[in-house]
Amino acid sequence: MRGIANITDLVNGFRYSKVLFASVKLGIFDTLAQHKNGLAVQELAKKLPNQTFETTDGLSRLLRCCVSLDLLSMDAENRFSVLPETRKHLTTSSPQSLVGYINHSNDMLYPLWQNLEASVVSGSTCWKESFGFIEGGDRAKAFEHIYHGPEGAKRFQRAMESAVNMSAPQIVKMVQLDWVSGILDLGGSTGRFCSHFLDANPRCQRAMVFDLPHIVDLAQDMRKDVPINHRVEFLKGSFFDPLPELPGEINTILLSRILHDWDDPTCEIILKNVHAALVKSKARRAGVVIFDMLFEDDTKVTPKDTAIQDVNMLVQTGGRERSVSELTCLLEKSNFTDIQVHRTGDLQDVTVAFCK
Repeated sequence: MRGIANITDLVNGFRYSKVLFASVKLGIFDTLAQHKNGLAVQELAKKLPNQTFETTDGLSRLLRCCVSLDLLSMDAENRFSVLPETRKHLTTSSPQSLVGYINHSNDMLYPLWQNLEASVVSGSTCWKESFGFIEGGDRAKAFEHIYHGPEGAKRFQRAMESAVNMSAPQIVKMVQLDWVSGILDLGGSTGRFCSHFLDANPRCQRAMVFDLPHIVDLAQDMRKDVPINHRVEFLKGSFFDPLPELPGEINTILLSRILHDWDDPTCEIILKNVHAALVKSKARRAGVVIFDMLFEDDTKVTPKDTAIQDVNMLVQTGGRERSVSELTCLLEKSNFTDIQVHRTGDLQDVTVAFCK
Protein backbone atom coordinates (compact mmCIF):
# COMPACT_ATOMS: atom_id res chain seq x y z
CA MET A 1 0.00 0.00 0.00
CA ARG A 2 1.45 3.39 -1.01
CA GLY A 3 -0.92 5.60 0.96
CA ILE A 4 -2.96 8.24 -0.81
CA ALA A 5 -0.97 7.90 -4.06
CA ASN A 6 -2.24 4.34 -4.40
CA ILE A 7 -5.81 5.50 -3.83
CA THR A 8 -5.61 8.35 -6.35
CA ASP A 9 -4.12 5.99 -8.94
CA LEU A 10 -7.13 3.71 -8.46
CA VAL A 11 -9.57 6.62 -8.65
CA ASN A 12 -8.09 7.86 -11.93
CA GLY A 13 -7.29 4.52 -13.56
CA PHE A 14 -10.38 4.51 -15.78
CA ARG A 15 -9.34 7.85 -17.30
CA TYR A 16 -6.10 6.39 -18.61
CA SER A 17 -7.98 3.44 -20.10
CA LYS A 18 -10.49 5.68 -21.85
CA VAL A 19 -7.74 7.82 -23.40
CA LEU A 20 -6.35 4.63 -24.94
CA PHE A 21 -9.75 3.23 -25.92
CA ALA A 22 -10.91 6.47 -27.57
CA SER A 23 -7.66 6.90 -29.48
CA VAL A 24 -7.92 3.39 -30.89
CA LYS A 25 -11.64 3.74 -31.65
CA LEU A 26 -11.13 7.00 -33.54
CA GLY A 27 -8.36 5.46 -35.64
CA ILE A 28 -5.72 7.91 -34.42
CA PHE A 29 -2.85 5.42 -34.22
CA ASP A 30 -3.71 3.70 -37.51
CA THR A 31 -3.90 7.04 -39.32
CA LEU A 32 -0.70 8.49 -37.87
CA ALA A 33 1.16 5.24 -38.60
CA GLN A 34 0.64 5.92 -42.31
CA HIS A 35 2.52 9.24 -42.14
CA LYS A 36 6.18 8.88 -41.17
CA ASN A 37 6.62 12.64 -40.79
CA GLY A 38 3.60 12.96 -38.54
CA LEU A 39 0.51 15.13 -38.85
CA ALA A 40 -0.66 18.38 -37.31
CA VAL A 41 -4.00 18.33 -35.51
CA GLN A 42 -5.89 19.93 -38.40
CA GLU A 43 -4.38 17.49 -40.91
CA LEU A 44 -5.22 14.50 -38.74
CA ALA A 45 -8.81 15.67 -38.23
CA LYS A 46 -9.35 15.59 -42.00
CA LYS A 47 -7.91 12.10 -42.37
CA LEU A 48 -9.60 10.25 -39.50
CA PRO A 49 -12.24 7.86 -40.90
CA ASN A 50 -15.97 8.52 -40.43
CA GLN A 51 -15.45 11.66 -38.33
CA THR A 52 -16.52 15.27 -38.86
CA PHE A 53 -15.05 17.56 -36.22
CA GLU A 54 -16.88 20.73 -35.19
CA THR A 55 -13.63 21.87 -33.59
CA THR A 56 -10.18 20.33 -33.24
CA ASP A 57 -9.76 21.47 -29.63
CA GLY A 58 -10.87 18.14 -28.17
CA LEU A 59 -8.67 16.19 -30.58
CA SER A 60 -5.70 18.38 -29.69
CA ARG A 61 -6.20 17.70 -25.99
CA LEU A 62 -6.47 13.95 -26.55
CA LEU A 63 -3.31 13.89 -28.68
CA ARG A 64 -1.31 15.82 -26.10
CA CYS A 65 -2.54 13.46 -23.41
CA CYS A 66 -1.29 10.56 -25.55
CA VAL A 67 2.10 12.28 -25.70
CA SER A 68 2.15 12.54 -21.91
CA LEU A 69 1.35 8.81 -21.69
CA ASP A 70 4.21 7.91 -24.08
CA LEU A 71 1.86 6.74 -26.81
CA LEU A 72 2.72 9.51 -29.29
CA SER A 73 5.52 12.00 -29.89
CA MET A 74 5.15 15.70 -30.73
CA ASP A 75 7.80 17.73 -32.54
CA ALA A 76 8.61 21.44 -32.38
CA GLU A 77 6.03 22.15 -35.11
CA ASN A 78 3.29 20.38 -33.13
CA ARG A 79 3.16 17.41 -35.48
CA PHE A 80 2.20 14.11 -33.90
CA SER A 81 3.73 10.71 -34.69
CA VAL A 82 3.38 7.16 -33.37
CA LEU A 83 6.15 5.70 -31.22
CA PRO A 84 7.60 2.24 -32.04
CA GLU A 85 5.67 0.39 -29.31
CA THR A 86 2.47 2.13 -30.36
CA ARG A 87 2.99 1.07 -33.96
CA LYS A 88 3.70 -2.49 -32.82
CA HIS A 89 0.74 -2.98 -30.47
CA LEU A 90 -1.86 -0.29 -31.22
CA THR A 91 -2.23 -0.42 -34.99
CA THR A 92 -4.65 -2.79 -36.68
CA SER A 93 -2.24 -4.12 -39.29
CA SER A 94 0.54 -5.17 -36.90
CA PRO A 95 0.96 -8.93 -36.23
CA GLN A 96 1.40 -8.03 -32.54
CA SER A 97 -1.70 -5.82 -32.47
CA LEU A 98 -3.78 -5.55 -29.29
CA VAL A 99 -6.49 -3.52 -31.03
CA GLY A 100 -9.00 -6.37 -30.95
CA TYR A 101 -8.77 -6.75 -27.19
CA ILE A 102 -8.83 -2.98 -26.67
CA ASN A 103 -12.05 -2.65 -28.68
CA HIS A 104 -13.58 -5.57 -26.77
CA SER A 105 -12.58 -3.87 -23.52
CA ASN A 106 -14.15 -0.59 -24.59
CA ASP A 107 -17.35 -1.96 -26.13
CA MET A 108 -18.12 -4.86 -23.78
CA LEU A 109 -15.97 -4.98 -20.65
CA TYR A 110 -16.11 -1.29 -19.76
CA PRO A 111 -19.95 -1.22 -19.61
CA LEU A 112 -19.96 -4.48 -17.63
CA TRP A 113 -17.50 -3.13 -15.08
CA GLN A 114 -19.70 -0.06 -14.66
CA ASN A 115 -22.25 -2.46 -13.14
CA LEU A 116 -19.82 -4.39 -10.95
CA GLU A 117 -21.97 -3.67 -7.89
CA ALA A 118 -24.82 -5.69 -9.42
CA SER A 119 -22.54 -8.68 -9.96
CA VAL A 120 -21.17 -8.46 -6.43
CA VAL A 121 -24.69 -8.51 -4.99
CA SER A 122 -26.02 -11.27 -7.28
CA GLY A 123 -22.83 -13.33 -7.56
CA SER A 124 -23.48 -13.53 -11.29
CA THR A 125 -22.84 -11.65 -14.53
CA CYS A 126 -24.37 -8.23 -15.16
CA TRP A 127 -25.28 -8.36 -18.85
CA LYS A 128 -28.89 -7.42 -18.24
CA GLU A 129 -27.93 -4.37 -16.16
CA SER A 130 -25.31 -3.33 -18.72
CA PHE A 131 -26.96 -4.05 -22.06
CA GLY A 132 -30.55 -5.08 -21.37
CA PHE A 133 -29.99 -8.66 -22.56
CA ILE A 134 -32.26 -11.21 -20.90
CA GLU A 135 -30.29 -14.08 -19.44
CA GLY A 136 -31.66 -17.59 -19.87
CA GLY A 137 -29.54 -19.26 -17.22
CA ASP A 138 -27.86 -22.00 -19.25
CA ARG A 139 -24.09 -22.36 -19.16
CA ALA A 140 -23.48 -21.03 -22.69
CA LYS A 141 -25.62 -17.92 -22.24
CA ALA A 142 -22.69 -15.63 -21.42
CA PHE A 143 -21.13 -16.30 -24.81
CA GLU A 144 -24.41 -15.68 -26.57
CA HIS A 145 -24.20 -12.20 -25.02
CA ILE A 146 -20.56 -11.76 -26.04
CA TYR A 147 -21.38 -12.77 -29.61
CA HIS A 148 -24.52 -10.56 -29.69
CA GLY A 149 -25.08 -8.65 -32.92
CA PRO A 150 -23.71 -9.23 -36.42
CA GLU A 151 -20.17 -8.18 -35.48
CA GLY A 152 -20.13 -9.72 -32.01
CA ALA A 153 -18.35 -12.97 -32.84
CA LYS A 154 -15.79 -11.19 -35.02
CA ARG A 155 -15.09 -8.65 -32.28
CA PHE A 156 -14.57 -11.41 -29.71
CA GLN A 157 -12.33 -13.41 -32.05
CA ARG A 158 -10.19 -10.33 -32.67
CA ALA A 159 -10.05 -9.79 -28.91
CA MET A 160 -8.87 -13.34 -28.28
CA GLU A 161 -6.32 -13.05 -31.08
CA SER A 162 -4.96 -9.92 -29.39
CA ALA A 163 -4.88 -11.70 -26.02
CA VAL A 164 -2.90 -14.55 -27.57
CA ASN A 165 -0.44 -12.06 -29.08
CA MET A 166 0.21 -10.64 -25.61
CA SER A 167 1.65 -13.80 -24.10
CA ALA A 168 1.55 -16.96 -26.22
CA PRO A 169 4.85 -16.50 -28.11
CA GLN A 170 6.73 -16.42 -24.79
CA ILE A 171 4.68 -18.93 -22.79
CA VAL A 172 4.75 -21.80 -25.30
CA LYS A 173 8.56 -21.76 -25.11
CA MET A 174 8.73 -21.90 -21.30
CA VAL A 175 7.56 -25.48 -20.74
CA GLN A 176 9.23 -28.66 -21.98
CA LEU A 177 6.62 -30.38 -24.14
CA ASP A 178 8.76 -32.70 -26.25
CA TRP A 179 6.36 -35.58 -25.49
CA VAL A 180 3.65 -33.86 -27.56
CA SER A 181 3.15 -35.46 -30.98
CA GLY A 182 -0.05 -33.63 -31.94
CA ILE A 183 -2.49 -31.14 -30.42
CA LEU A 184 -6.19 -30.39 -30.41
CA ASP A 185 -6.79 -26.80 -29.30
CA LEU A 186 -10.23 -26.85 -27.66
CA GLY A 187 -12.10 -23.58 -28.18
CA GLY A 188 -9.09 -22.40 -30.18
CA SER A 189 -11.01 -19.72 -32.11
CA THR A 190 -8.81 -18.24 -34.85
CA GLY A 191 -5.99 -20.79 -34.52
CA ARG A 192 -3.47 -18.16 -33.49
CA PHE A 193 -2.48 -19.95 -30.25
CA CYS A 194 -2.21 -23.23 -32.13
CA SER A 195 0.04 -21.52 -34.66
CA HIS A 196 2.37 -20.17 -31.95
CA PHE A 197 2.53 -23.65 -30.42
CA LEU A 198 3.58 -25.18 -33.75
CA ASP A 199 6.21 -22.49 -34.26
CA ALA A 200 7.70 -23.25 -30.83
CA ASN A 201 7.42 -27.05 -31.15
CA PRO A 202 8.50 -27.99 -34.69
CA ARG A 203 8.41 -31.73 -33.86
CA CYS A 204 4.66 -31.53 -33.29
CA GLN A 205 3.23 -33.61 -36.15
CA ARG A 206 -0.33 -32.30 -36.28
CA ALA A 207 -2.40 -29.40 -34.93
CA MET A 208 -6.16 -28.95 -34.98
CA VAL A 209 -8.51 -26.26 -33.67
CA PHE A 210 -11.87 -27.45 -32.30
CA ASP A 211 -14.61 -24.82 -32.00
CA LEU A 212 -18.26 -24.08 -32.72
CA PRO A 213 -19.26 -24.26 -36.41
CA HIS A 214 -19.91 -20.54 -36.90
CA ILE A 215 -16.66 -19.67 -35.09
CA VAL A 216 -14.66 -21.99 -37.34
CA ASP A 217 -16.26 -20.44 -40.42
CA LEU A 218 -15.36 -16.94 -39.23
CA ALA A 219 -11.84 -18.01 -38.28
CA GLN A 220 -11.15 -19.44 -41.70
CA ASP A 221 -12.46 -16.25 -43.29
CA MET A 222 -10.18 -14.13 -41.05
CA ARG A 223 -7.18 -16.21 -42.10
CA LYS A 224 -7.41 -14.76 -45.60
CA ASP A 225 -6.24 -11.41 -44.19
CA VAL A 226 -4.04 -12.56 -41.30
CA PRO A 227 -2.50 -15.95 -42.11
CA ILE A 228 -1.34 -18.48 -39.52
CA ASN A 229 0.85 -21.58 -39.71
CA HIS A 230 -0.42 -23.49 -42.75
CA ARG A 231 -0.44 -26.77 -40.80
CA VAL A 232 -3.31 -25.70 -38.52
CA GLU A 233 -6.52 -27.61 -39.31
CA PHE A 234 -10.06 -26.83 -38.11
CA LEU A 235 -12.72 -29.14 -36.69
CA LYS A 236 -16.30 -28.18 -35.81
CA GLY A 237 -18.14 -29.15 -32.62
CA SER A 238 -18.90 -28.29 -28.98
CA PHE A 239 -16.69 -29.25 -26.06
CA PHE A 240 -19.82 -29.81 -23.95
CA ASP A 241 -20.48 -32.92 -26.06
CA PRO A 242 -18.31 -36.05 -26.27
CA LEU A 243 -15.34 -35.20 -28.47
CA PRO A 244 -14.80 -36.95 -31.81
CA GLU A 245 -12.20 -39.66 -32.20
CA LEU A 246 -8.75 -38.09 -32.28
CA PRO A 247 -6.39 -38.67 -35.22
CA GLY A 248 -3.53 -40.99 -34.33
CA GLU A 249 -0.88 -38.27 -34.02
CA ILE A 250 -2.85 -36.21 -31.49
CA ASN A 251 -1.99 -37.04 -27.87
CA THR A 252 -2.51 -33.62 -26.30
CA ILE A 253 -5.49 -31.34 -25.81
CA LEU A 254 -4.89 -27.63 -25.13
CA LEU A 255 -7.21 -25.52 -23.00
CA SER A 256 -6.14 -21.89 -23.30
CA ARG A 257 -8.32 -19.41 -21.42
CA ILE A 258 -11.18 -21.93 -21.39
CA LEU A 259 -11.67 -23.23 -17.85
CA HIS A 260 -11.69 -19.76 -16.29
CA ASP A 261 -14.87 -18.99 -18.26
CA TRP A 262 -16.91 -21.61 -16.40
CA ASP A 263 -18.04 -22.75 -12.96
CA ASP A 264 -16.67 -25.96 -11.43
CA PRO A 265 -19.47 -28.35 -12.55
CA THR A 266 -19.13 -27.14 -16.15
CA CYS A 267 -15.32 -27.47 -16.00
CA GLU A 268 -15.77 -31.07 -14.86
CA ILE A 269 -17.93 -31.77 -17.94
CA ILE A 270 -15.26 -30.29 -20.21
CA LEU A 271 -12.38 -32.13 -18.51
CA LYS A 272 -14.18 -35.48 -18.49
CA ASN A 273 -14.85 -35.12 -22.22
CA VAL A 274 -11.16 -34.29 -22.71
CA HIS A 275 -10.05 -37.30 -20.65
CA ALA A 276 -12.39 -39.68 -22.49
CA ALA A 277 -11.11 -38.54 -25.88
CA LEU A 278 -7.47 -38.90 -24.84
CA VAL A 279 -8.01 -42.38 -23.38
CA LYS A 280 -9.70 -43.52 -26.59
CA SER A 281 -6.73 -42.23 -28.58
CA LYS A 282 -4.60 -45.08 -27.15
CA ALA A 283 -1.53 -42.83 -27.25
CA ARG A 284 1.35 -44.14 -25.14
CA ARG A 285 1.41 -40.84 -23.26
CA ALA A 286 -1.55 -38.48 -23.44
CA GLY A 287 -2.33 -35.34 -21.51
CA VAL A 288 -3.95 -31.95 -21.24
CA VAL A 289 -2.09 -28.61 -21.18
CA ILE A 290 -3.99 -25.77 -19.51
CA PHE A 291 -3.09 -22.11 -19.99
CA ASP A 292 -4.82 -19.99 -17.33
CA MET A 293 -3.90 -17.49 -14.63
CA LEU A 294 -3.42 -19.11 -11.22
CA PHE A 295 -3.52 -17.61 -7.73
CA GLU A 296 -0.36 -18.08 -5.68
CA ASP A 297 -2.24 -19.84 -2.88
CA ASP A 298 -5.70 -20.45 -1.45
CA THR A 299 -5.97 -16.94 0.03
CA LYS A 300 -6.53 -15.86 -3.60
CA VAL A 301 -5.22 -12.31 -3.22
CA THR A 302 -2.06 -12.51 -5.36
CA PRO A 303 -0.93 -12.02 -8.05
CA LYS A 304 -2.80 -8.75 -8.44
CA ASP A 305 -3.49 -9.33 -12.14
CA THR A 306 -5.11 -12.67 -11.32
CA ALA A 307 -7.34 -11.08 -8.67
CA ILE A 308 -8.48 -8.42 -11.17
CA GLN A 309 -9.11 -11.04 -13.84
CA ASP A 310 -11.13 -13.09 -11.35
CA VAL A 311 -13.53 -10.15 -10.93
CA ASN A 312 -13.57 -9.74 -14.72
CA MET A 313 -14.82 -13.32 -15.00
CA LEU A 314 -17.53 -12.55 -12.44
CA VAL A 315 -19.04 -9.72 -14.48
CA GLN A 316 -18.48 -11.27 -17.91
CA THR A 317 -18.90 -15.07 -17.91
CA GLY A 318 -19.71 -16.23 -14.40
CA GLY A 319 -16.42 -18.15 -14.33
CA ARG A 320 -13.41 -17.65 -12.07
CA GLU A 321 -9.65 -17.79 -11.76
CA ARG A 322 -8.45 -20.62 -9.52
CA SER A 323 -5.72 -21.58 -7.10
CA VAL A 324 -3.42 -24.52 -7.79
CA SER A 325 -5.30 -26.68 -5.29
CA GLU A 326 -8.66 -25.84 -6.90
CA LEU A 327 -7.45 -26.68 -10.39
CA THR A 328 -5.75 -29.83 -9.11
CA CYS A 329 -9.01 -30.95 -7.52
CA LEU A 330 -10.88 -30.49 -10.81
CA LEU A 331 -8.26 -32.47 -12.70
CA GLU A 332 -8.17 -35.32 -10.18
CA LYS A 333 -11.98 -35.59 -10.25
CA SER A 334 -11.69 -36.04 -14.00
CA ASN A 335 -9.11 -38.87 -13.63
CA PHE A 336 -5.99 -36.90 -14.51
CA THR A 337 -2.75 -37.54 -12.65
CA ASP A 338 0.92 -36.44 -12.52
CA ILE A 339 -0.20 -32.80 -12.38
CA GLN A 340 2.59 -30.28 -13.00
CA VAL A 341 2.25 -26.52 -12.53
CA HIS A 342 4.65 -24.11 -14.22
CA ARG A 343 4.68 -20.48 -13.09
CA THR A 344 5.58 -18.25 -16.01
CA GLY A 345 5.49 -14.79 -14.44
CA ASP A 346 3.41 -13.82 -17.48
CA LEU A 347 -0.31 -13.42 -18.17
CA GLN A 348 -0.90 -17.18 -18.10
CA ASP A 349 0.53 -20.05 -16.09
CA VAL A 350 0.82 -23.55 -17.53
CA THR A 351 -0.58 -26.72 -15.96
CA VAL A 352 0.14 -30.14 -17.45
CA ALA A 353 -1.74 -33.30 -16.44
CA PHE A 354 -1.73 -36.84 -17.82
CA CYS A 355 -4.29 -39.58 -18.24
CA LYS A 356 -4.16 -42.44 -15.74
